[in-house]
Amino acid sequence: MVVWVAHEGVNRVILLRALDLPLSAYWRIGQDPCCIDVLEIRPDGGVRVRRMNDPAHLR
Repeated sequence: MVVWVAHEGVNRVILLRALDLPLSAYWRIGQDPCCIDVLEIRPDGGVRVRRMNDPAHLR
């Protein structure tokens, strides 16, 4: 398991790469303050986005 803490801009770029989207889609991905993103790195090297922009821990 890997955990990283970063600003929303870094998170957006990582998510764009994981979703195989171009950098021009930067503003189409939401990243609210304190949100959680969960990415699964598969054995074949692929990446699956499990959760994105989830603020559930703040409730």
